[in-house]
Amino acid sequence: MAGRCLAAALETRWHCYRDQLRICREDFSEEGVHELRVAARRLIAQLVLLGCVMRSAGIEKARRILKRRMAALGELRDTHVQRAFVAAHVARFPDLALLDAWLERRERRLAGQAARQPGLFKARKLEKWLRALSSDLGAKSRGAPALRRLASAALKATDDAFARAVERRRAIDPADPRTIHQTRVAFKRFRYMVESLSPDLTGLSKRQLRALAYYQRRMGIIQDLEVLGTCVARFIRENPEAEAPLRPFAAHLRRRQTLAQRSFLKTADRLFGFWPPAQLMAPGPAASGNRT
Repeated sequence: MAGRCLAAALETRWHCYRDQLRICREDFSEEGVHELRVAARRLIAQLVLLGCVMRSAGIEKARRILKRRMAALGELRDTHVQRAFVAAHVARFPDLALLDAWLERRERRLAGQAARQPGLFKARKLEKWLRALSSDLGAKSRGAPALRRLASAALKATDDAFARAVERRRAIDPADPRTIHQTRVAFKRFRYMVESLSPDLTGLSKRQLRALAYYQRRMGIIQDLEVLGTCVARFIRENPEAEAPLRPFAAHLRRRQTLAQRSFLKTADRLFGFWPPAQLMAPGPAASGNRT
C-alpha cells in the first residue's frame, strides 16, 4: 500500500507540475506563477519524503532544479501579491496609484527576466529522473516486509518534519516576524509530506487536512504583509516625495500586520495537535504494523 501510494503521489505531483509549467509558459499571470510555485513545492516535498525511504542520485538533482526554478519566480510572485493588495485598497488610499505604477513596471521587468531564464521550462530531464524513481519505488515495494519498511520510513520522515515545525514554533519571537516565517516554511514541508501519504495510513480526514492548510495560510498572510511593508519602505527610499502621501497607508499596513500576528499567536499552539493522528497513536495490529 505504501509503495503504491508514494508512487501514485509522485506521478500526480509530477503531472500537476508539468501542467502548471505549460500554463505559465504562455502567461506569467498571478494565478499561473502562484500555482506553478505551489506545484514545485509539493513535488520537492514528495522528493524529500522519497529521499528518506530510498537512495537515488536523481532525487537530489531534481530537488536542486526545482528549487532554482522556484527562486527564479519568487520576486515576481511577491510583486503579484503586492499589486493585488494595493488594488484592494486604492479606493481608500488613492495615493497608492503611485506605488501601483511602480509595481507594474517591476512586474513587467521581472516577467521579462523570467521568460529569458535559461531552462526554466525544460522538463525532459526531470521527467526522466522521476520516472526512474517511480520504477525503483515499485521494485522496492514487492512483498509485505518491504511494504512495511516503506510505510515505517515514510512515517518516520513525516515525524521528523513535524518535529522541525514544532521546534520552529517554540522558537517564535513575537518581536521578530522572521521566526513566524521560518515556522511556516517548516510547517509547509510537513503538510505537503502528510498529503503524500494515504489517508488509509494516517487516518486524516479531508477536514483535518484543510485545518493544516488554514493554519499555514494564516502564517502566509503575516509574511505577505511583512514583504509588502518592506516594499513600501523601498519605494519611499527611492521616491522620498511619496513619503507623506503614503503615510496613512503605511500606518494602516502596520496595524494589519500587528492584528494578523496577534491573531495567529493566540492559536499558534494548535500545531502541537496536528500530529501524530489518532490512528497512529491507537494500539492495535494496524497501528503497530505501520510502525514496524
